[in-house]
Amino acid sequence: MELEEREAFTVRIPVTLDVQIKQRARVNRRTRNAEIIHLLETAIDNATSADQKLISSITKKDPQ
Repeated sequence: MELEEREAFTVRIPVTLDVQIKQRARVNRRTRNAEIIHLLETAIDNATSADQKLISSITKKDPQ
């Protein structure tokens, strides 16, 4: 990841979710913060990809 300015903020999450994030971070050899960033980026990329597929399928059906 390239160096960029970072924004700090507090998020309250259930303890069980925090445990899962810590476990994933350990398995993936990341810090908890790096794991959260990775999960957020992946979720956004997947959502964007799904949005583009939906837009593409709609525009193919509507020849306007």
